[in-house]
This record gives sequence, C-alpha cells and structure tokens, in this order.
Amino acid sequence: ERFDVRGLADPARLLRGSVTVRAEHPRGRTVEFRARARLDTPGEVNCFRHGGILPLVYRSLLPTLPDPGTRRDASLGVHRPAAPSVGSNYDETIPSL
Repeated sequence: ERFDVRGLADPARLLRGSVTVRAEHPRGRTVEFRARARLDTPGEVNCFRHGGILPLVYRSLLPTLPDPGTRRDASLGVHRPAAPSVGSNYDETIPSL
C-alpha cells in the first residue's frame, strides 16, 4: 500500500485541521479520504516540521556548541584553537600568520 498525504505544508491545516489522504492498493485500487490532523499546539507543529523531538532539540543546540577544534579558556571566557596533538602536521595544514 502507498499513502499520500496532502496538506502537510500548510501549518493552519496541521493545527487541528484536516488533510487529504490518498491510499493506493498494490493491485491498483485507490481510496481518497479526509483525516483530522492531531497536532494540537504550535509547538507540536514545530516538532513535526523538524522531523521529531530529537532533531528539533539537536538543531536548537547546534548554535551553542563550541567548534570541536577549539578548547574553552575559562579564565578569558573565550574559545581558543586546540593545541595540536603529538605527531600532527599542524604547521603544514594551517599557514602561520
């Protein structure tokens, strides 16, 4: 079976609205019907648009995460480049200033 849901792009339809569902059986029979969208709050619509609660939380944290190539200097409250590891070609990959 294949289901196509129309109306998901319109936030007004998602928020306690209705969508059109088209169900297609493998043998070719097609049924179309209206269904109630069960997103009751704007927060639920936002969560749906992000693909679920985990992607929503992850995306909200991204701007606050430090760059993996930096270390936090607590005394200055700033991020500094991380020290190169032993045996790395740090000087070859990053030009000196």
